[in-house]
Amino acid sequence: MDVFQCDNSESSHYVFERFVIEPYFGGSKVNLIDPFNYGTNRMRVIDAQTNTIIYSRGYNTLFREWQTTEEAILMERCYEESVSVPLPRNEAYIILEIRNFDGVFEEVFSKLYEPNEMFNTTEQRYVFLVQDVMVNGTPESKVDIVILPEGYTADEMPQFLQHCQDLVDVFAQEEPFASHMDDFNFRAVLRLTPTSTTIRLARLGVGGICRKACIVPSETA
Repeated sequence: MDVFQCDNSESSHYVFERFVIEPYFGGSKVNLIDPFNYGTNRMRVIDAQTNTIIYSRGYNTLFREWQTTEEAILMERCYEESVSVPLPRNEAYIILEIRNFDGVFEEVFSKLYEPNEMFNTTEQRYVFLVQDVMVNGTPESKVDIVILPEGYTADEMPQFLQHCQDLVDVFAQEEPFASHMDDFNFRAVLRLTPTSTTIRLARLGVGGICRKACIVPSETA
């Protein structure tokens, strides 16, 4: 489901765009109900006929991170957001929740999925080649890390792929990742840009690993 999350540092609301029927589901097909409820946000799928929860998952969003910035105090923005769920066989409610300051999830958006609804589409808005960097199993049984380039031209794709391998090597040197490398998949999305740009990012976390999986396209990377 594609939505927009909008507003400022103090509040937010969702605007529905469309349901996208994708060719496969990359999440777990075994643990459909999230036992951990991690993250600032949570999605729940409830069967419309039986009122039974058939899927749930906690997650984080860029919008929630942006809300902590000074810019969010001064202006409003909208961020694209996509939530991926197994395709319901029947009508189901897709519910989006946000964790409040007391740590409790509150429902902020709900949309009924209907199999024959006019907003359903199979159109893939962004289609890019994907390169396997390290794959240890199927997505439903591994932690999938997708590396997105920013500012790499076609001529710099070999450099980007080397940076991806460098990222994997950093993971392999740091615990707790080093002991669990067989539980991870790393894939690179080969998205090109017309001109080369340099992105400077503060490195956060243990051992210099970016808090986001960041790749810096420049000779200073």
